[in-house]
Amino acid sequence: MDPADLVVIATYSTWMQAQFAQSMLESAGIESSLSNEFRLASGWHLTSSHADGMQLSVRAADAADALAILREVADSKE
Repeated sequence: MDPADLVVIATYSTWMQAQFAQSMLESAGIESSLSNEFRLASGWHLTSSHADGMQLSVRAADAADALAILREVADSKE
C-alpha cells in the first residue's frame, strides 16, 4: 500500500481491539495497516506514545466500505 493513499478510519486504545477490527476488514478483502502496533503490543505502558493509540488505516478508495463494516460489527455487539 502506498502510504500517501492511506486514510485513518479508526483509533484503538488496545492491541486486541485493533487486531479484531483489522481482521474484520481483511475477511472482507480490505487491506489495512496499523500504526504504533509494535509499541502497543510489546510494552505500550513503557512508552509515551500509547496515548496516541493504534491507528487503523485503509486506502482512501476503501474507506467508506471499511467504515460500514466496522459500524456493522459495532451495531451487532449492542
